[in-house]
Amino acid sequence: PKHYQDIKLDESKIMPNHIHAIIIVHNFVETGHAPSLQIKKRHSLGNIVGSFKSASSNVLHKINPNFSWQPRFYDHIIRNEKSLFKIREYIRKNHLNWDIDEENPKNIKKT
Repeated sequence: PKHYQDIKLDESKIMPNHIHAIIIVHNFVETGHAPSLQIKKRHSLGNIVGSFKSASSNVLHKINPNFSWQPRFYDHIIRNEKSLFKIREYIRKNHLNWDIDEENPKNIKKT
C-alpha cells in the first residue's frame, strides 16, 4: 500500500514457506483473467506481487543467500462478503496446520 495507493492489504499471514494475503484493489479494470487485472491501467496484480518479491528478496538474501521465490503466485478474485470472510478465516487459522503440513521439513520422509 505504500507503493500503490489504489491497493489495501487486508488479512495476511507469513508462513514458513509461503505467504497468504488478501489484496484489495480499488479502481481496476477486470479483463476476465485475474493476472491481467489492471490497476489504473498501469500496474497489474503480477507487477504488484513481483515488486513485493523483488524488494523482499533483497532482505531475504542477506539472511539466506540461497532463498528463491517460486516463479508464480496463486490468485483468486473474491466476489462477495461470504467468500471474503471464509478466506480471512482460512488465513487466520492456516498456520495451525504447519506441524502436519507435508512441506514442513520435519515431515518430509527420507528415502
